[in-house]
Amino acid sequence: EWWMDIFGIAALKDNPFLKLSSGEQRLALLARAFVKDPELLILDEPLHGLDTYHRRRVKEVIEAFCRRRDKTMIMVTHYANELPKSINQRLYLTRNK
Repeated sequence: EWWMDIFGIAALKDNPFLKLSSGEQRLALLARAFVKDPELLILDEPLHGLDTYHRRRVKEVIEAFCRRRDKTMIMVTHYANELPKSINQRLYLTRNK
């Protein structure tokens, strides 16, 4: 429940997953990803479909995770401004024409 509170969805804890909006589902999945405090976290477009408030909130959580010792994150995004400031390595994929 603590992680649900961090992502702003604690009030939804008793709602079935399929009854949540797509943004609420994304937040629930993000809370689930962080709950076990993994050493390696892989996120695919974690900010996609979120409103401005929740995008900012999730980005803060991601940035805090990246600043911690012995934590590694792989994040896929189409937008460089979504990447945490603490990112020290980037891989860009381009279409080969």
